[in-house]
Amino acid sequence: MNTLDLINHQFGKNTLKIAATGLHANDNWFMRQERKTQGYTTNWNELMVVQA
Repeated sequence: MNTLDLINHQFGKNTLKIAATGLHANDNWFMRQERKTQGYTTNWNELMVVQA
């Protein structure tokens, strides 16, 4: 991270980026909420169950 910061400081902001940020990191990002329930943070019965 320090190396990334040093290179960006020397050559300009966003010269290097972390791959997970994507190519259009400055675009507005919105969470898709079509499957979110009214109690998505409060109703334990609506939590998904993952079985391996």
